[in-house]
Amino acid sequence: ELLERGRSVLVADDVNPSASSRVAAGLINPIVPKGVRKTWMCDTIFPALPVWYAKWEKQLNARFYEPMNLLQIHPDERTAREWEKRCQENEYAPYLSVGEHALPAEINAPFGYSIVHGGGRLNVQAFLDSAKQYLQQHGCIENNKIDYSQIAIKANSIELNDMSFGAIVFCEGIQALHNPWFNYLHFHPTGGDILTVKAHDFQPEENAIWKRKQWLVPDGKGNYLLGSNFHKGSLQEEPNPADAEQLLSDTHTWFKGKLELIEHRRGVRPTVEGRRPYLGKSRENIPAYIFNGLGSKGSSLVTILSPMMADYLFHGAPLHPEVDIRRFEQEGN
Repeated sequence: ELLERGRSVLVADDVNPSASSRVAAGLINPIVPKGVRKTWMCDTIFPALPVWYAKWEKQLNARFYEPMNLLQIHPDERTAREWEKRCQENEYAPYLSVGEHALPAEINAPFGYSIVHGGGRLNVQAFLDSAKQYLQQHGCIENNKIDYSQIAIKANSIELNDMSFGAIVFCEGIQALHNPWFNYLHFHPTGGDILTVKAHDFQPEENAIWKRKQWLVPDGKGNYLLGSNFHKGSLQEEPNPADAEQLLSDTHTWFKGKLELIEHRRGVRPTVEGRRPYLGKSRENIPAYIFNGLGSKGSSLVTILSPMMADYLFHGAPLHPEVDIRRFEQEGN
């Protein structure tokens, strides 16, 4: 986004394979199951989301976004009625419909299912890799973990390794816990496991995301990504086999086919206060900025927040008040 605006950029990538973005499944879903409601900024994000990714697929000469329906399997009659009622509301018509067709034999859905439209999956790994290649072609990325002590922040510039910059933007995930300029923000580490599994003999007619509490997402290579869980307060990056066993066991309450574990990965999410990302400028009024906390909705939120942040940096355009970190100053925190 910054390069598109004609700016000179240097990206420092510490190449952390356990970074939450590297582990993320890239699930894109316009509906929050709890309360069956639209996700934040839904009507702004989702109509434009396919266009944004199509632009970058063309520019990066890669494929990484696949639209697909999400089939929400109901665990009980009360939940089924709640979803069916929402399906009848006009404002939800672009996103929801009642599932009426028979499901594959492997799916146990005695209370039925609903169909969520307008979502899909971002292959986050492919997106990051193609973006990195693009940045390498422009000579503006280096594999380097920067020590905070190397950064000299002045009133109107940033000095780093004998180079001078107009601003520095920290996109560090959970490592922001240690950032001396933004450690006043609330970050709550939350570990999560994602499995790659082979679903033997499961050949549904529709390429879709299957979800009850857990979800199965086609990975584009013939397997599925299975997730996810939450380990509040955990910074552990090493997977625990017991967590994989629990995820598989829980999934088998509604998926009756054979699932073979191929890979088990774990990342740490930078869960944030109020479930809204952190964008903005340091309260010390120096050219240090943060772009963080997009969370499990990051694959959809980035489509509006990345352009918003670029416009804020170089055109003075306002940030949405619910993501601007000045909201904490206004609350007296």
